[in-house]
Formats: sequence, C-alpha cells, structure tokens
Amino acid sequence: MKIKLCILTMIIFLGTTPAFAVSYTLNPVDVSLPTVNEGDGISQIGVEQAWFAFDLASISDTANIVSATFSAYMLDNDGETSERTLWYDSDDSWIDISSPALSDPDFSEISSADNIIGTVSFNNQSYTWITIEITHDWTSDLVDDYITLMLTGPSSGFNASGAVGLVKFVGFGVLSDPELTLTSAPAPGAILLGSLGVGIVGWMRKRRTL
Repeated sequence: MKIKLCILTMIIFLGTTPAFAVSYTLNPVDVSLPTVNEGDGISQIGVEQAWFAFDLASISDTANIVSATFSAYMLDNDGETSERTLWYDSDDSWIDISSPALSDPDFSEISSADNIIGTVSFNNQSYTWITIEITHDWTSDLVDDYITLMLTGPSSGFNASGAVGLVKFVGFGVLSDPELTLTSAPAPGAILLGSLGVGIVGWMRKRRTL
C-alpha cells in the first residue's frame, strides 16, 4: 500500500510539471511618444524614438523563452528606406505605470538604447500590422518584471519618415495597441519528467494496480 501511495504521489507531481509551450501576449504599460495618443514619427536612432514598457510579472522568472515578437501598426512615408529597428534598453527607471503620460526617457535629451534586438523592412503607405522577430536573452528582464523596448529608424542612421500607431489613432479609426508576444517551452527536464509520468501510469495500469 505504501508503494502504491508513493507512486501515486509521484504521478501527481509529474502531472503538475509543465510539458507544453505557453504563449503570452502583452500590451505596453507605459509609452513615450512625441505626440501622445496619435503616434510617433520614426527616424534614425538619436532623433525620434518610440519607447515602450512591458510588464513581465505574469511570466515565471525561470521561463524558457524560445521565441518573441513585437507587433504594431506602422506606416512608411519614406521613399528611400523602409527599415525600422527595435532596440533593447536595460534601464527601466523611466517606467511610471501610475502616470504613464508623464514618463519620457528622452524628454530632456536624446537617449541611446543598449542594442538592436530586431529589424524589419516594409513599404506600406497605409497603416499595416507589422511584426518584428526578436533575438534576446530574457533572463534578467523576467527577474525584474519589466522590459524597455525602443522603436526607431534604420541602423544605418539614414533619416526615415514614418509612424507607429496607438489604439484609437486619431483620423485612422481604431487600431490595436502594440503587442509583445513571448512563447515559453518546457525545459528538457520537464519533458523527461512528463514522459516518465505517462510511462509509470501505463505500467501501473498494465499491472492493474490503478
């Protein structure tokens, strides 16, 4: 009887181990745009920037993030280049979820971000939902629960004209908020434990002990 109880306890434990991918879609908790509630003209880094803060508290600190994308309605008004770059910045001190309209990381001076984590090229004269694939190590951001992203123009520094839309973009109807989508997958150990749990159940059924 004790053996059965131990095995059943193990099965319950293994059954609670995540063994499947989980997707999270997040909207910004704070933004910094030159024209609040309308959008942002985007040009090269160091000139005009759109800053976004996302709250990662709903995701486990130890989550294994295997893919990530940033999506937003974007407009390209430039006839020569259509590249947009997404930058990561480790400094989240500008974020103020209680008064988001008052937060502005580049209000007094142009701020530089740490590094580029994604690029996209497009040529759309109307607002189009654009997705940027992100390459990034999420470890520290999951621990401190926030991430700062900055959208701007080409990495080459060429002045680009365009915009990124917010919800209820004035004059263009209702657009969706920008989104950060993260997908986490189970660690190899979790998959192994899940497989062991299934195997134990099958073995016990075969022996008619369950």
